[in-house]
This record gives sequence, C-alpha cells and structure tokens, in this order.
Amino acid sequence: MLTAEPDRARVIVFWSLECSYCQEELQWLAGRDGSEAEVVLVATDPVTSAEAVSTRLRKYGFEPARHWIFAEAFVERLRYDVDPGWGGELPRTYLVAAGEEPIGVSGRLDRERFDAWLQSVTGD
Repeated sequence: MLTAEPDRARVIVFWSLECSYCQEELQWLAGRDGSEAEVVLVATDPVTSAEAVSTRLRKYGFEPARHWIFAEAFVERLRYDVDPGWGGELPRTYLVAAGEEPIGVSGRLDRERFDAWLQSVTGD
C-alpha cells in the first residue's frame, strides 16, 4: 500500500469521523483534481461505521467504493503493519513517490509542504 505507481504519486490518508483536522484535510484534498497524485483514504473507524464513513466521503466528493476502512477491532496491529513508527495520531498522511521511501506526516498536512512535495515528484 505504501508504494506508488511508476508514473503517478500517491497520497494515503488515514483519518476518522471524529477527527476535525482529518475533515479539513479531506475537504481540501477533495478540491484537487487528482490527476497529479492518486488519493487513497483509509478510515480508522470501526467497520460498524461503514455507512457513516461512506456518507462523509460522498459529502466531500470522494467515491466511497474506492477507499478503505479498518475492518479489525485490534487496530494497533493494523497501524503497526502500516508503519511501526506510527502511534495512531490522526490524520496520518503518507506522501509516496515511485522509487522513494514514503514520507509520513502526523497531524494536519501543511498545504505548502504538500504542494512543494508534489511539484518535486511531478516536475510541474
């Protein structure tokens, strides 16, 4: 998951319904056209919240079927599998460029940092 396509960057966002910073990040990511980087969203809410997660994703203009939700009650193991250094803070965003190590960002993603990273990997 923490890899990118050879010709396209990937942004992976772990978020939750209860996280206000997550909502801000989802909102501005939804406003981007998405052509320069694929956005993958993973809700860390319990699978019993799937309908609420889908509703929220639709609200921001994301297609819920193309995104994920944690499906296991023992979320610590899932987080560790993603990144042993991730303590569960949200949002947790990974900026992934082909052939490079993912860059993990905990907390609100700074738009200027994101734009600079995107420009560095796309050359635009």
